[in-house]
Amino acid sequence: MKSTKERIQDYIIITIGTIIASFAVFFFLTPSHLAVGSISGLAVLIAKFVPMTVGTLLIILNGICLLLSAILWERSSHIALCIRPFCCQS
Repeated sequence: MKSTKERIQDYIIITIGTIIASFAVFFFLTPSHLAVGSISGLAVLIAKFVPMTVGTLLIILNGICLLLSAILWERSSHIALCIRPFCCQS
C-alpha cells in the first residue's frame, strides 16, 4: 500500500504528463491534422468528420474510458483516470 505522500506524488506526475500531452495535441497534432495512436489521435480523426472540437471529443472519449475503468478495474486506478479528462482539454 502506498503512503499518502507517494499517492500525491503519483497524481502530480500524472497531471504534469497530461499537461504536456495536452500541449502536444493542441500545438502539434491538431494544427497538422496528424492522427497518431491513443485517444488523442482518435479525437483528431473523428473531428475531421464531426462538427465538434478535438477538446470536446477528448472529454467524451476519456469519459467512455473512465466508465470502462469503473466497470473493469479496482477503485485506486479509477481515481488516477479521473484526473486526465479535466486536464487534457485542447
